[in-house]
Amino acid sequence: MSISRLVVWYRILPSGMPRKVKGRVAWALLQLAAAGLRGCTSQSTPAPHWAAYVHRLREQGLRVVTIEEKHDGPFAVRHARYVLGGRVAVGSTVAEVVGNGSYHASAAPKTDGSYPAPAPSAATGAQNERD
Repeated sequence: MSISRLVVWYRILPSGMPRKVKGRVAWALLQLAAAGLRGCTSQSTPAPHWAAYVHRLREQGLRVVTIEEKHDGPFAVRHARYVLGGRVAVGSTVAEVVGNGSYHASAAPKTDGSYPAPAPSAATGAQNERD
């Protein structure tokens, strides 16, 4: 399955509304959530456009802290380490591709803010989502 088919639902705690991100931005959110306080860099978690993904997450209201790190030596460089800030509930579903190229999110947040387990097939009655 292509990363462009990934859908991630999240909620900023304590009382934020459930929202979703898609594709590589969704992948970046999952990476940041998994990394915790260690955070992500382009070296630890290779991706072509980390700064762009972080920008999009910030546009969605998520707090992402940028820590600038310097390296000494003959090839001294600086790079950014991104750390997800605040409290965020992240529930992910991998969307399932159907014959016509569209896909269904196999799970969405419940009204109480919890996230159900992904359904085993696209025939769950979920609405079609398009990139």
